Amino acid sequence: RNLNASAIPNLHSFIVNSCSAIETIEMFDNNGVNTIQIANNASVKTVRIRRCKSDNLIISIINCPSLETVEISDCTGTNTSINISSSPIKTLMLSNVWSSNVINLPDIELLSGMTSMDLSTIPLTSGFKYGDAEIETYGDGDYVLDISGMPLLDGTTFTARNINVKYVRVGNDESNPFEVYRNTFDRCEGLTRVFGHID
Repeated sequence: RNLNASAIPNLHSFIVNSCSAIETIEMFDNNGVNTIQIANNASVKTVRIRRCKSDNLIISIINCPSLETVEISDCTGTNTSINISSSPIKTLMLSNVWSSNVINLPDIELLSGMTSMDLSTIPLTSGFKYGDAEIETYGDGDYVLDISGMPLLDGTTFTARNINVKYVRVGNDESNPFEVYRNTFDRCEGLTRVFGHID
């Protein structure tokens, strides 16, 4: 049920496709890997990828209908690509990912049950894209980080630390305002405006 592929010398490609028995996939400390593909795995609930630091790393997590938790951290190679699609996620942690690429996430409808989202030290990204939807922009064409379609998130379950973002959109429901705390947007020095109803 648990597949751990960590610290494997000379590993360049890691593909897990249509394995119905696996529930957890962990991959740590594989600095030579350049492709990680997890696709069409019906039972996978948790994916953790840590300290895979090769340049041009491609991470794809596709069509895992039971997926609940994704953690990608300390993938500090240049030009890392992250694509998560057709998978409902409840917990997402992206930490210390140094890439200027757009980060691709599932359709916003699949993220409506998101209960925890931690975006930390992603200082170069050019946006977060949900499925086939266009990235919203504002002002001089800067992207808007839109979490308004995730009504279960608030300032205690959503954090954005040291990420490249000027504009954030939260829900606009006066009866359910988005609570902002001291650390909700910690070290987001470029943050200019938060759209929505906040408290």
